[in-house]
Amino acid sequence: SEQNARAAAEQRVQELERRLLEVGGTKRPGDGGGGTSVSLRTSHGQDAPRPAKVLKSKHSSKESQLRDAVKEGDLAEIIGLCDSGANPNAADSLGRTSACVAAQEGHAECLGVLADWGADLDKAMIDGWTPALIAA
Repeated sequence: SEQNARAAAEQRVQELERRLLEVGGTKRPGDGGGGTSVSLRTSHGQDAPRPAKVLKSKHSSKESQLRDAVKEGDLAEIIGLCDSGANPNAADSLGRTSACVAAQEGHAECLGVLADWGADLDKAMIDGWTPALIAA
């Protein structure tokens, strides 16, 4: 059920936040939603770079639709697409997976849901950044 998926996602978010803090992330207030976010900084003290925005397409695959749903933070659509067979580890031409998009957009709950559906949080984009490194 969606309620179970949300509870599992929250657990995964907490685990991801713990992992990010272990590798030098810092916790800061969220975007006004009452939560917090964890970010990593480069060795030069700057926020880790974010990938380019995901573009929508009229004729998109399930995986492209999944990245779009993640960008919008639409948990019900994410769960529906994953349930219908969308691969959360499929990457676009720049190597961005749905987990990378979730990290880019700061959608920790989406990241947790994707992890529950088998998303590899350590899969690097072509520039070497992983969802864990770009999470903000």
